[in-house]
Amino acid sequence: MPAYEQPLHSRQMQSFAEILSHYPHFREGRQRWFDRVFFDTGDGNGLRALSAHGWKRGGPLWLRWAIKTMGFLGSPAVRPVFRAVRKKKDRVPKSVETARFEIPEIDDIIMDLRSDPIA
Repeated sequence: MPAYEQPLHSRQMQSFAEILSHYPHFREGRQRWFDRVFFDTGDGNGLRALSAHGWKRGGPLWLRWAIKTMGFLGSPAVRPVFRAVRKKKDRVPKSVETARFEIPEIDDIIMDLRSDPIA
């Protein structure tokens, strides 16, 4: 699939940027990301949008800056940077003949999936 040519981090940032974007064509009350994220504070009022908790401008200043930064990192203008700095092993080969596929040992896979029990 062509989308996999883009590095994973670039695709993840693009997703975050899309989730956090402003959508003026959405109905009122769903246009901003903090209108679309719901939270229950346990006050008996149930789930309410973050904007209903006083987030009229998108939350604290530090969070608004973080959202803007994620939006910038997920923009099409920054995607070439992700592509340029990715590791060679993470690049999609140009042809199947030049690809070196490695099949890991089952024991290695199992060790990666294991988690230590919490004491």
